[in-house]
Parts: sequence; C-alpha cells; structure tokens
Amino acid sequence: MIDLLNIKEPIQQIANVISTVVNVDVEVINLDYVRVAGTGQYAQNIGRKINSNYVYRKVITDKLDVLLPNLREHEFCLPCPHKDKCRECAELCTPIMLDHEIIGVFGLIAFDETQRSVLIRHTKDLLAFIKQMGSMIVSKIKEEEYINQIRVARDQLLVIMNSVNEGILAIDNAGKITHVNEFAGTMLNLKSQKLLNRPIDEILSDSHLFDVITSGEGYTNKEIYDFRLKKQFLSTARPIISHHRIIGAVATFRPLEEVKQLLLDYTEQRMDVTINTLIGNSDIMADLRRKVLQFAGSTSTVLIRGESGTGKELIARAIHSASPRKNKPFIAINCSAIPDALLESELFGYEEGAFTGANKRGKPGKFEIADGGTIFLDEIGDMPIRLQAKILRTLQEKAVTRLGGNTLLNIDVRIIAATNQPLEKMIQQGEFREDLYYRLNVIPIYIPPLRERKEDIPPLLEHFSKKYNKLFKKSITGFSGQALEAIMSYHWPGNVRELENTVEYAFNIETTSCILEKSLPFKLREAKMKNKSPAFNTLKEVEKNHIKAVLESFGPGTEQKKLAAEVLGIGIATLYRKIKEYGL
Repeated sequence: MIDLLNIKEPIQQIANVISTVVNVDVEVINLDYVRVAGTGQYAQNIGRKINSNYVYRKVITDKLDVLLPNLREHEFCLPCPHKDKCRECAELCTPIMLDHEIIGVFGLIAFDETQRSVLIRHTKDLLAFIKQMGSMIVSKIKEEEYINQIRVARDQLLVIMNSVNEGILAIDNAGKITHVNEFAGTMLNLKSQKLLNRPIDEILSDSHLFDVITSGEGYTNKEIYDFRLKKQFLSTARPIISHHRIIGAVATFRPLEEVKQLLLDYTEQRMDVTINTLIGNSDIMADLRRKVLQFAGSTSTVLIRGESGTGKELIARAIHSASPRKNKPFIAINCSAIPDALLESELFGYEEGAFTGANKRGKPGKFEIADGGTIFLDEIGDMPIRLQAKILRTLQEKAVTRLGGNTLLNIDVRIIAATNQPLEKMIQQGEFREDLYYRLNVIPIYIPPLRERKEDIPPLLEHFSKKYNKLFKKSITGFSGQALEAIMSYHWPGNVRELENTVEYAFNIETTSCILEKSLPFKLREAKMKNKSPAFNTLKEVEKNHIKAVLESFGPGTEQKKLAAEVLGIGIATLYRKIKEYGL
C-alpha cells in the first residue's frame, strides 16, 4: 500500500508552491486521514490525524472532485458536530490518483471572502492545476518506488554475489574495479572495499579483462596467474553491454587448486583402501602390511614390483590412505594403456594451442591435479625413454612445465611407481634410464605371486564371496571340497586378479547354495586332472625355486642381490651361500 507520508518532504514543497500561486491554504491527507502536508495554520499540525474528516471521507469514497462554496451549509458538512465553529469559508478538494486508485486528497481552503471568491471563480482552472500537482506527486511516488526497487535489487545482488563460492569482480571501461564480492577479497588477501576504484592491473595483471572490453568477446575457464600471490585461478569473463556499447566487464574466478579437487571428487573413483583391505594370512602379507604402515609417513618414492594381478595398485592406495596425504588426490595412470603421443600431455598438461586438436583453453596434467597428494605410475617400465627424462626432471625440480608453455609450476607430489618388468635387464639393454631407476627405487616393495602364498587363497575366497553374494543377490555359503581342491592345486598365473575373475565366473554359473567343481572354469578342472598324481617338491626345491624367481626379478647386480636378500628376509651372506649351494 502506498503511503504519502513516505514522501512528505516533496509533497510539502508542492503544497507551498500551490499556496503561493493561488494565495489560499493547502493541505494534503493520506488514506488514514493523516495530514501529510499543510500551509498556514495547518503547517503546525503535519503528521496528525484529522478528526473532522467528513468532506475528505466523501471525496475518497466517491472519488469526487468537490467544491464547497459554503462549508457550514453544504450537505457534506451537515453531519459534522463542529460545523458552527468552523472558520473555513470554502474548500476545493480533489483525489490524488495512482493507477485508478486513490492514495490521498488535495484540499484548497479559503478563510475569507477574497480567497472564497478565487475558489469559486477559478474552480475549473484550479482543479486542473492541483490535478497536475497530484500528477507530480504520483511521479515522485513512482520514482521512489523505482529507486526502492533498484535498492532492493542491489541488496539482493550483493547477497547473491557474497553467497557464491567464487570470486566476482567487475570493471568499468577504464579498467577500474566497480564491484567485488567478499570471496574475491578473501582470495586476493584484500578487503573487498579496498579493491574498489583500483585499476585491475594492480590486482590481477594477468586477468585479460581489458581484452574482453576491447574485443567484446568473453572467455570461459581461462587460467590466469597472480604474480603477486603466486597463485593460479580459473576465470570466466563476459563484457557488460549497455545500449549496444561495452561499458565494462565482469569476471568470476576461483583458485585452480579448488577446481582440481572438485574435479577429482566427481571423477576419480574413490576406493576406501585401508590396511585391512590387504587380505591374507601368510607371513608375507603380514610383513607387507607392516611395510605399508612403515612407509606411509614418508615422502620418498616407492617402487612396487610384482607380477600382473598381484595387487600393486591396491598397495599404492593403501600407502596413500595411511599417509598424511590421504585427504589429497590419488591419481593413477597406466603408462602402458595410453599411446605414447598422448602420455606426455596427460602427465604434464598443455597450454592453449600447444598442438593440433588441443583444447583451446589448455589442460592441466596429472601431476598438477595430484598436487599435495600421490601419483601412481603403473607399468612404469612401458614408459617411453624420452618421457623418462621428463619424469626424472620432475622428481629433481619438484616442478612441471606444460607442453607449449615456459612457466615452471611447483608441485608437491609423492610418486609411487609399479612394474612387472625386469628393469635391471632393461637398463642393460638401454630401454630404461638407470638414473630414474635409482630415483624411483628409494623404497622397494616386492609382492610375491599368489602361487607362493597359497595360504592367502581361503581368506581371499571368503572376501570375494561376500562381494559377489551382495552384487548378485545370492546366498552361496562356500565352496565344495572338490572345488576347493581344484582351486588350491591351480598355479594362478594371473594371481589375485585371476582368482577374483574365477569367483565371479562361478557365481554366475552356480545354481545351488555351494560352488561346485563343475561351476569352475575348465582350465582349473583340467589342471586338477593333470595333477592327480602330483610329484611333490622337497623343501629345498621349493626354496631354490623361490630364490631363483626373486633373483630373476631383481637382476644380477650386487645392489640387486642386496634388495633380493631384503625381500627374502635373509642376510646377503646367506643369499650368496644359497646361490652357491643351488648353483644359481
């Protein structure tokens, strides 16, 4: 509801003008019969309610223009108990209209015959005049409403700007900051009020906002670098256009580190890998769990060795999950699964226009995304020799340079590498850099194949059975004796991965409450038939074969023998004695 009291100052000015021009007293009342403005004797009673409001009530009710040439005798005044004492001689009234609704009344009052004569003789002209004055009041009301709408919109905009979880900054066409939200001030380490009216180049010299003004074209997700804070931001900007003219630009930006973390949260597969995830009852697995906890707190590089399917990535994730970096990214990249031409850009990223087909906004590499966390380089032995040099430089400098760029980006990443390749032999053949090998092999971890720790098979079977019972909504209670015999006698070249695949296959086939031998893959049943009369190896033969496998994995050098001895849990002198004893 419109209340004239909200603009009483300009209404009083209009009343004064009318009184001066017409030489009669003027009053204006609102719909509550409160005097909003007044001249002469009414000037002292502004803001008070009029008790004798019979005339004004009629004007408001019937929307009338009314001339009362003799107030005491007019029919509108007859109900008034104070009519005999009224000092007013005549009155000319008109409603103040806004969009066909009355919002108040104008009253011109005569107190003598001269003023009365003016009202009577010039009624038509005076009505036109005060109606015009009423229109001025209406215009003022609309202006106030418009200003109030702008004020509300501004307050809403400020609330919206300050509730957005990214910096917002606007400049005029001279490059001076006109608007900024609190989040931007926090990111730039300055109070938002201190940013206003300052040139954008003083705050973000690499913002490219001037380019937006000059070209009229915005940009999306452009990386900018703040040399003052030595921080990277991801920014989106648009020109501000008014009446077909660019009057400024507005940009949103947020720390690139936050964007990377957000991207990771939505795209990286989360695996809850704790030390208890490493399943197995063997002494080998117990020792492996101990080493994971021991090495987790370190920042040194780790090289995990073992056959395919032994669980090298699981060990890497367990190290990360037990480390102080557990809340930071864990980025796994398979060096053998990505074509050589793409692997470099995947690891180190690239700048805009670095090569044909490159994303026009550039792209951060895996090392950047893993900043603060761990990067797992699986199948490191398959990495091209030219990229090995770049990995070595990254380890030494703790920084990366994108393809097509020349800016060194500092990173804090722990590298865990894994391979099933004989790296020592590859070094001799010139296929792997020796200096990189020593950089990676600070903490060596060897995972024995499943055939050398078959006591781990039963708990693994139990674990996988729970998984696939839940997945397939089955209630299989276990494995028959014959099925278990076939599983235990198989040599498992594919290790734990092959064992899980076997369980999944059996759960798909089995229709009873127990996995039968016939539900196992044919290769397991075939292997069992061939081994019905097995020739058991002696303990010495088992020891000889195990030592031989470890030595072949690590290579012939002296340092490699020391590592092999550590994995075997014996002294180097004992290892040399065993080598001589078994003719290895």
